Amino acid sequence: MQSYLIHIKYADKEPYSPDEVYSVGITVNGVPKYKSYLEIYRERKKAWEDRIIEEDQEERRERDESILKAEEERYEAENDEAARLYQMRKAREEY
Repeated sequence: MQSYLIHIKYADKEPYSPDEVYSVGITVNGVPKYKSYLEIYRERKKAWEDRIIEEDQEERRERDESILKAEEERYEAENDEAARLYQMRKAREEY
């Protein structure tokens, strides 16, 4: 389970096929008392994918907000500089 989560979260890791993962646990009279990884995978795959999509969207939203904030700060600095230059020219004209 942990291996799958690591591999699906990081794009540079190559995921294992769920069929290749060997599950171990306790059996009683030959009946497993645990869920195989394939069963867990089938149950949770959609939720895992949704979480990854949600995390990607959040990262994009944060990046976009950062870019917008930088643009606003640059625009504000340009306006401040323009206002300062205007005041300097106006002061020169008055003398």
